[in-house]
Amino acid sequence: MKKLNILFFGCGFIASHLIPQIIPFMEKAVLVDRERVEAENYDNSIYPKGYSGKRKVSALMALLNILSDLTVVPIHRNINRVEELTDFIRKYRIDLMIVSVDNLESRHIARKAATEVGVDTIFIGVTENFGYIDWNEKTYLPDMAERDRIQKILEEVRDVCVRIEFRPLGSLAASLAFTSIFNYISSNKKYSYVFWYEKGDIFIKSILR
Repeated sequence: MKKLNILFFGCGFIASHLIPQIIPFMEKAVLVDRERVEAENYDNSIYPKGYSGKRKVSALMALLNILSDLTVVPIHRNINRVEELTDFIRKYRIDLMIVSVDNLESRHIARKAATEVGVDTIFIGVTENFGYIDWNEKTYLPDMAERDRIQKILEEVRDVCVRIEFRPLGSLAASLAFTSIFNYISSNKKYSYVFWYEKGDIFIKSILR
């Protein structure tokens, strides 16, 4: 099976659940994130012990070094221009970008960069009881005019995301992203997923893009 150079834009709880699953698909992992590990992240993320206060990209690199012999490139940076991301995509010859950053501006930057360079990109998003996996320009992003309202919602979601009961949604998002990536590599088909939790049940819908 073909192995890819994959850029992870966002190295939080979703990426930490997904990375161990897709190691067999990777030749190189480029990790891009601006944040540091907080103690409460250990309730729902998968990081090696002892990384509180340290860079998330360093924690995920350490995890990958334990699990594999992959080439790993950690980039601790606040990406605020499209050109920064396109430069990394070109420099490291990225075949696939996985976006799980939790702010609207960064997701717009990622989508513009993906369009400019022409790299296939998966967007993964999870809230308290809803999540999605979608591809490239098919991904719906609110307009930047709604940034303040969205940011307030995201801050509330972030408070939820540090709770241990949020871990199952991260695992589910990672599993569905794995399925989408597997189909992409094995049959060149792009499947998107929407999933939600309601009254004790989990519902999943898939779409072939």
